[in-house]
Amino acid sequence: MQVEQRGKVIAERYIFYICNRLDTLAKDLCVPPVADSAKYMPAYDGNDRRVYDSHRIGPRHAWRDRASIGRMVSNDLFDALQKADFTGLGFTKYYQI
Repeated sequence: MQVEQRGKVIAERYIFYICNRLDTLAKDLCVPPVADSAKYMPAYDGNDRRVYDSHRIGPRHAWRDRASIGRMVSNDLFDALQKADFTGLGFTKYYQI
């Protein structure tokens, strides 16, 4: 999508809709640990850690996790977007095993 001002293109915007819903959280490696049927709840004490399992992610590069909040992207996609100098992404890099 192009953003125009007074007939001049001043920016390009993209919409990235993520619809893969996967179970990729490595619950036993998270801090605090997550029970099998529970969702990840951070303790907000500075020691929180979400860990995602690469085997469960498979070839996908963007997804929503069933046990945590937010949109996830693989480390590979995260690195590629930063290298391409995309701005305004607002992603957080998580641990991925």
